[in-house]
Amino acid sequence: MTDAQDASTKPPAAANAFVVFGATGDLAGKMIVPALMRIVAGTPPPRIVAVGSRDDGAEQLRGRMRAQVVAHDASLAAAFDAFAPRIAFVGGDLASDRVFADVAKALGSARNPVHYLAIPPSLFERALDGLVAAGLAGAKRPGARVAIEKPFGHDLASAQALEAAVARALDPSAAWRIDHFLAKDPVRALADLRAHATFVDAPWRAGALAAIEITMAEAFGVGTRGAFYERTGVLRDVFQNHLLELVAIATMDPCAPRDAEAFAAARIAALRAIAPLAPGDVVYGQYDGYRDEPDVARGSDVATFLAVRLASRAPRAAGVPIVVRAGKSLALTATTLTLHLAGGDRMAFRLGPGDTGIAIRAARLAPHTLARRMPLAIVAKTGDDEDRDAYVNILAALRDGDHSVSERAEGVFAAWRVVEPVLAAPIRVHRYARGSMGPAEADRLLPHGVRWLDAMTAPVTDP
Repeated sequence: MTDAQDASTKPPAAANAFVVFGATGDLAGKMIVPALMRIVAGTPPPRIVAVGSRDDGAEQLRGRMRAQVVAHDASLAAAFDAFAPRIAFVGGDLASDRVFADVAKALGSARNPVHYLAIPPSLFERALDGLVAAGLAGAKRPGARVAIEKPFGHDLASAQALEAAVARALDPSAAWRIDHFLAKDPVRALADLRAHATFVDAPWRAGALAAIEITMAEAFGVGTRGAFYERTGVLRDVFQNHLLELVAIATMDPCAPRDAEAFAAARIAALRAIAPLAPGDVVYGQYDGYRDEPDVARGSDVATFLAVRLASRAPRAAGVPIVVRAGKSLALTATTLTLHLAGGDRMAFRLGPGDTGIAIRAARLAPHTLARRMPLAIVAKTGDDEDRDAYVNILAALRDGDHSVSERAEGVFAAWRVVEPVLAAPIRVHRYARGSMGPAEADRLLPHGVRWLDAMTAPVTDP
């Protein structure tokens, strides 16, 4: 049995309560609470419990929770005010058993609660212990589900230790390891298209790939998350999880996400096929002004940008250079996957946020040459995407007992093994200007004849 399968053949009962630990935090305000507001709209009202870190009363907790939601989207103020009366508020330090006792009281007779741990990773094990001791999860409440936000561990050893704690506390079917990229509609659509659209998967099947390039650009800086970023950095924040998941989907044998078991197996096999990084495979950068952000050390060398060169043994990608870059305070916000094809052609997938789509562009002919073939440009816009949509998918999956949006322990460990050799390696951090696409030193990782996608301002409308 895998860690996502239940011994029972019966479909899981729908969750009838949601508990958000860390309800006044940045992630909850930006993603989880707005998604929860959408999930429960028009449904029989499930119990909703918001757990904050300070025990200063329900009104104060409600105010801090509202402030986080409105700070990220002012248009949700009225909707939150209408939603708030449905919430039971619990405040206090998770080190206290009283907090979990108060959650139990607020849940009442709810049999299948979802406990969402949007809290610092240092509190995950304590939260698991408290939930089990209070009878909120584990053997005493077999229908309960626990969602653990990334990062799942700080390195391979800590991820294995956390998984051991999860295994002690919960049945395998009760644990969800959250990486919202697995729930993003355009990412799942990419996997679906590879499985079902012959023309999309043709470059993989034909062995025509000159390189695979992935870019995750964010135009904003760390904002109020300086303390988190000082502990985490770009490698742990987005590469070990989000971007390696995307590399796996871009290199695995085609499989549709609706076949959850086969999709997980193919993705994990692709993660295991990625060779561990060496220091020479990584370029780090830090945007000008990062050291002036709140809660950032004045002399910090924490990286806010990275570029890496990867190699894979996966049959669809063996021998194909894979280059990945990600960073904050770049020229725009967009995630793209580009297939560089033999002869200079390319197929680009924009995976949000905002516009999503596929663009195919043939190589331009040199001036004054005879046109033996006409340059081709095809654009297919596939709608808009927001990260909040992924959290709607996650909460719906948690409600329904669907594990297709959850990473498996084996996948988490495989991703940590890729980055483990460079976690503590002394790699120079290059400065780069806000609004650029990172330090020029990243170009040294590119294979001969390949450039980073140059039309980053509109990769779908002008591939």
